Amino acid sequence: MLKAIYTLVTALFLVSCATYSPKPLTDSEVNKALGMPIESISQNQLKPVPIDFSKPLTVQQIALITVITNPDLKALRAKNDIASAQVFDAGLLPDPQIMPAYEIPTTTGNGVTPAYSLWINWDIGSLMTRSLKESAAKELQKQVSYSTAWQEWMIANQAELLATRVYYLQEQARLIQQSNIISKNYLNELQANFEQHNIKIDYFNQEKATYLDLVNQQQTIERLLAKTKLELTQVMGLPPTASIQLQINPNITIPKLNESELFAYARQNRLDVLALKAGYNNQEIQVRQAVLGQYPHFTTSIYPGQDNTSNGFFGTNVAFDIPVFNRNRGAIAIATATRENLYLEYIARLHNIQYAIYSVSKELTWATEQEKTLNSEMPQLRNTDSRLKQELLNSNISMSNYTSFHNTLLTKELKLLSVQQDIAEQGVAMQMALGKYLDGRNNEIK
Repeated sequence: MLKAIYTLVTALFLVSCATYSPKPLTDSEVNKALGMPIESISQNQLKPVPIDFSKPLTVQQIALITVITNPDLKALRAKNDIASAQVFDAGLLPDPQIMPAYEIPTTTGNGVTPAYSLWINWDIGSLMTRSLKESAAKELQKQVSYSTAWQEWMIANQAELLATRVYYLQEQARLIQQSNIISKNYLNELQANFEQHNIKIDYFNQEKATYLDLVNQQQTIERLLAKTKLELTQVMGLPPTASIQLQINPNITIPKLNESELFAYARQNRLDVLALKAGYNNQEIQVRQAVLGQYPHFTTSIYPGQDNTSNGFFGTNVAFDIPVFNRNRGAIAIATATRENLYLEYIARLHNIQYAIYSVSKELTWATEQEKTLNSEMPQLRNTDSRLKQELLNSNISMSNYTSFHNTLLTKELKLLSVQQDIAEQGVAMQMALGKYLDGRNNEIK
């Protein structure tokens, strides 16, 4: 009988064993992971989207590439598998413990024979908290899933923010380059006049300094542009040498809601808030488990066997601890303090969200009003610049008069671009604060 039991247990153990598959960090695999996607990119249930890096990329494509190819997000998504495995582990029944015993008598005679028994122990106390452990693991899985999705959301918006910044830096560089050409042509004209002693050195040096300031300004913008492009390719998970073109629509429509309504939406829908809720629910279950731990923990055993007089027997017993000294008070105190900490973290997060929405909203209001003021001035200034340019071509005004006014227009144009960039970046900041796209890629706030 014992031989049959041993054979059955061994067979069940071997069938249920997991197998090991190595995954070494080889150079080929690492280089492949660091490479640029070529044909198409797809992730999980997302519809595959063809990506052609020779064509301008839209904001949607940039966000999709970033979420899928960002190395940090790839590593973070692996935590979802760990959380799923923990749910699976929590739902498993405890394994029984088998303790075979064989006793050889040291005395002989009067029918003394070897004795044996087979103890089978099972921790039935674990069954009492099995449902709680499984519920806690499911809440943890929710927390990990929400946290991962929130990080994807934040990094996708970071890519959109950088792409928007690239767009406006390119526009600034274009305007400054155009003005540099005008200033350079005028400086060449002054150079010839200066060499013929037709103008004073003070005036020539003043105009040369103006030109050099524009050159320095263009170099500063181009340096910042190159740095921002490099940051964008890094966030997108592309190689540093990757070259991408952008097709950016910087206009973002902000919901016409007050700060309280926006905060109410963010509180109910932001993924990081949902993650904190799930984490708190998990800890609430941990507190309940700790409280249950103060009661006796039961283990039961059965043990068929034969004594040294060849008499067979079948026994059973129940073992339990006596909560006299410990009573799990330390675990209860730790679990309760941790729950309080998570509660305060949740309140602090809501507090920060509230202030973020208020701050972005006020900044948007101020910047929008400033944009309106600048836009009301720009048509007349641009029209005047066009007329002066025509007068210059007709030799009715001097190059000095035209460049002086054109530099004034350039300052205003750059100021307008700066304000528009601020509005666009604040729009992305509002997206991040609300956890919702503001350009129709998500459901409207209701």
